[in-house]
Amino acid sequence: MPTASSKSPLAGLFRRLKKVGYDQPFLRLAVLPDWWDDQLADNATAWAQMQLRVAQRLSLPLADLMDAAKPLSIAGTGKFRLKRAKTATQRAVVAPGMIAAHNAVHLVAPHLPEMPDLPANLTAAGLRQWVLNRNSTVDLGGLVEAGWIHGIAFFHFSPLPTRKFAGMAYYEGDRPVVVLASGHDEPPRLAFHLAHEIGHVIRGHVKPGGPILAEASFDSAGEDQDEREADMDALELLTGRKDHQLGPLYGMTALKLANESCREEQRSGIHAGTLALIYGKSAKRMPVAVNALKLMNMGSGARAIIAGALGRRLRGKTDDADELSGAVVELLPLFALHDAR
Repeated sequence: MPTASSKSPLAGLFRRLKKVGYDQPFLRLAVLPDWWDDQLADNATAWAQMQLRVAQRLSLPLADLMDAAKPLSIAGTGKFRLKRAKTATQRAVVAPGMIAAHNAVHLVAPHLPEMPDLPANLTAAGLRQWVLNRNSTVDLGGLVEAGWIHGIAFFHFSPLPTRKFAGMAYYEGDRPVVVLASGHDEPPRLAFHLAHEIGHVIRGHVKPGGPILAEASFDSAGEDQDEREADMDALELLTGRKDHQLGPLYGMTALKLANESCREEQRSGIHAGTLALIYGKSAKRMPVAVNALKLMNMGSGARAIIAGALGRRLRGKTDDADELSGAVVELLPLFALHDAR
């Protein structure tokens, strides 16, 4: 990775940006333009263009960014309602990632094809039935396609500059959008995350012109009515019930849980990965559940599933990324589109 002299204006900018949560590797990958070379910091025109780019991508005031003596501060956090964050410090840590992800989606969304309006009467039960009319169980792939068909755009954003947020739901113009950004890649786990955010959309917890509803994590219980409703919708989408327990399976090993989950899928029509995670959550034995997913070959691939659905809509019938704008092409790695090809 290129390095800037510690006394150069670029190094100074990197130091100021790191103080507000944007580290150098993220800046070079996600923010600096492809044409940027560190030696261009001595070129007044190129330096000004780069600063403008940084200000736009990170929602920072350009005047503050251009004043090397002025400390930077994160702007725009007022548009987020962050849930499941225990402390103000945690909120501050995840804010840079949320802002970067939101701005990236804002650049990509105009390149999506026309989508249907979100049905006014869409419910978790109705969306589940749509998937089951086409698949034997509700899994991440079926859920992603169902959402797109019903007017919800899905993104997975990675890597992030600081600690990852789990997900967020909001409207980009008149289009409902869900963004996931956790470090997990197990399809059944991200199916829960996605289903929860879908719950916020279909319940009307987010509205056009309203604030962005974001989750710092899904590890803790929802603390308000909106979160509880979205959790119930997630379970109903994935299991057909608003609450679900996997029976008295105490002391299960990962292998036994994997085998039992597969047998229960045949009996209940609920995806085996979903059943394993329900056990892990209700028995407080998530490491066992995660190992069971690995034994069932469900330990990775979620990002590629979400990216594949997005990529098909961005590119239409072609794989030629040159037909997209320069800004979108630069953002493709952050949405894992290259991984999904």
